[in-house]
Amino acid sequence: MYKRQAARRAASAARLGRLAERAKRAGDALRVANRVAPWTLEKVGVSAQHGGGAELVARVGRLFRVAVDLGTGAGRITLCGDLAGGAVTPAGGAAFAAAVAGAPRAWSETSPEACGGDAAAVLQRVAPALRRAEGVLAEAEQCRAAFPRITRVRCTAGGDMELTFADLQTERKVRVALTMARGAYPRGALRPRVAVEHAGATAGPYESRGAGAGVGSRALPDAAVIEAAIERVPAGEASRRLLGVCRLVDWIVARGEQGV
Repeated sequence: MYKRQAARRAASAARLGRLAERAKRAGDALRVANRVAPWTLEKVGVSAQHGGGAELVARVGRLFRVAVDLGTGAGRITLCGDLAGGAVTPAGGAAFAAAVAGAPRAWSETSPEACGGDAAAVLQRVAPALRRAEGVLAEAEQCRAAFPRITRVRCTAGGDMELTFADLQTERKVRVALTMARGAYPRGALRPRVAVEHAGATAGPYESRGAGAGVGSRALPDAAVIEAAIERVPAGEASRRLLGVCRLVDWIVARGEQGV
């Protein structure tokens, strides 16, 4: 009996040794890849979720963590739990980015994301969407800086981005909500919802309202017209569509029907 127990212990130790060696080789290879890849390798160890197999954990951008079983390619994506030390903007940005990326989520060894057990291929497959999800937050901040009429940007855990535009000269305030969850941004249907909170006063087509106005302040178009115009904004290159949407709405808030 003692011999059998010793044999089992020896076999288990040998198996763990092989797993450790495999993990080390994979880790060394991915550390080299880190120099050009959009992720940072955090650790390589033994997985508690996949039967004790070797697992690597990589951080993609600032917000996401990806764990991949080195034998099967099965894995999971989670939102990093250590974000409390640094603010994520706009407000609600971390949960919003998770909704845009469809995280948290997991896949089995039979899923396409498993890539036949090739861990580098798994990361290559999932990392771009995670980076795009985080990039929307940076684009929102660019919009806030580029368009002073944007007075508020708020993100929801359901993947909606809400932007408020206000123009003091024309006494207008318009709120726009866009749906970006699960890959809808940048090329999908944004399903815009527009609310005109203050329509302002309107001047004649050739009148100027106050010094520096430069053009007549025409009536705002209906919310449905603005929504249809937003949907027509082309996606173009990734991470630029929101700038196009904000440029359009900013123009409409300033110039009314002339801006459509």
